[in-house]
Amino acid sequence: MLNSIGIGHGQEIVNGLFLYTDLEMAFRRSLSTYKTNDKVDSLFGNVLDNNHAMAFDSYNAVYGKIRLQYTPAQKYIREPNEKIILGSKWPTFYTTWRKGILGVINSKVNFDYLEFGIEQELKLGTTGVSHYTVKTGSFLNSKDLRLVDYQFQRRGDPLLFMNPNEAFQSLDSTFPVFRRFYQGHYVHEFNGAILNKIPLFKKLQLREVAGGGFLIAPERGLHYAELFAGLKRVFKWPFIPLMKFKLGLFVVGSTANQFHNPVEFKVGFTTWDRKGNKWF
Repeated sequence: MLNSIGIGHGQEIVNGLFLYTDLEMAFRRSLSTYKTNDKVDSLFGNVLDNNHAMAFDSYNAVYGKIRLQYTPAQKYIREPNEKIILGSKWPTFYTTWRKGILGVINSKVNFDYLEFGIEQELKLGTTGVSHYTVKTGSFLNSKDLRLVDYQFQRRGDPLLFMNPNEAFQSLDSTFPVFRRFYQGHYVHEFNGAILNKIPLFKKLQLREVAGGGFLIAPERGLHYAELFAGLKRVFKWPFIPLMKFKLGLFVVGSTANQFHNPVEFKVGFTTWDRKGNKWF
């Protein structure tokens, strides 16, 4: 069980240069003594074959995180009470340092994780919108690194299409990475640029998406790459006009030096975040 509290602060130092700081305190307790429903395990035993909470000694953990990011030539306009950022032709460069702070309120964790990355959204007019991220990271110190603080690469889901900006669709297993890894994702939303030229498909309101990604994990000797393409459509929730979601069908192909995955078909489901005014 995890009970935590945190505070954060963000500040633009000069135009395009932002500094974000976070402090989190977590009080971690094992759930291994909690009683679970045996009927669920018996019904889904083939799927939930390891459905038991891990036992561990209770401990406290304090974390600090600093993120410094810079977007060159950032354009903006001034309003009386705010600064409206218009974007830039340049990508955003960032570095993030996350530290497990030993000793504070009896904190037991002691590690340093450092990550560098580049990210950008490209609005390409009538051809759609592209978004890419490239990052590399490693642990500089892992004197007391607990399981929950590992950097994991998640295996691909056999049916569901996961967030292509963060996860890979066809990895054969979930594994942690401690040494330096290299990871990239690219997604292009065509917004009907191709299908809208076909009268019948235009009426269906389908939207095309394509992209890919790569992962290099030297400590595992793994080189992995994938490509995907799909069609999506926006639907509104019945009786709730302001709520909407995307439903998509995707085809994924991948290649790796340690395993082989055939071409896979997956279903994607994305909901709309009204507060953040964006898709989850």
